[in-house]
Amino acid sequence: MDEKIRVGVLGPEASFSEIAARKLFPRAEMIYFETISECIEAVPERVEYAVVPIENSLHGTVFETLDAITESGLKICAEKVIPVIHCLVGFGKLEGIEKIISHPQALAQCRKWIRKNLPGAKLEKVSSTSLAAKLVAELSSPSVAAISSREAARVFGLKVIVENIQDSENNATRFVCVSTKDSPRTGRDKTSIVFACRENRPGVLWEALGEFAKRGVNLTKIESRPSKKMLGEYIFYLDFEGHREDEKIKECISSLEKITAFLRILGSYPRDF
Repeated sequence: MDEKIRVGVLGPEASFSEIAARKLFPRAEMIYFETISECIEAVPERVEYAVVPIENSLHGTVFETLDAITESGLKICAEKVIPVIHCLVGFGKLEGIEKIISHPQALAQCRKWIRKNLPGAKLEKVSSTSLAAKLVAELSSPSVAAISSREAARVFGLKVIVENIQDSENNATRFVCVSTKDSPRTGRDKTSIVFACRENRPGVLWEALGEFAKRGVNLTKIESRPSKKMLGEYIFYLDFEGHREDEKIKECISSLEKITAFLRILGSYPRDF
């Protein structure tokens, strides 16, 4: 059913974004972009969906994604969590590597391994792990390696020098699918919202969160971000169990609107964990 669907992902091919997107849309056409913001901005004119990373188990939130979704007015319609297994890939041997290229999150997720095994290597940041693999393939130098997936190594003709170099065996990334609409109720859903408090006074955030507590709604994540309007002013992101059409979620949102300067539902969608 999804042969004609176009999905925006971080490119080039074989990025972790594409791996997540293939789980959601096995036969869709993948359209590759250089940045997360470009993926999201392409909806709906160039693609129907964008699949982008939003959270990693080791290094937390991908703020570019949060900001871009908030500013776009689009909806989160699905999520997919995939285990992230990082490989050191290239043409040379471990002892000859002088430079490592990868996405900043991948470099951060392998920081301890790099410090222990290649402490003198120069680190170069690029927009995706698959782009890192592509660049190493183009350079064709035994002294330069990339951190990428095994799939990217295969696509770009590189050998896996060392596998499983991430600092934790439990390394996983949560990806979200963004579209013009969110999803209908499934009975096992999650909702994401963003809001700003109407006034800065003691207890106002406690009041907001209390609306969920008194109704037994489980919060799965809370994050604050600068409002970009003035220093010390913040907006808050919440993920919680339930769907926007559930009665108690409607009550939470209605009560929250009375004490917030603005509130927007970023989407309701099936939970993947």
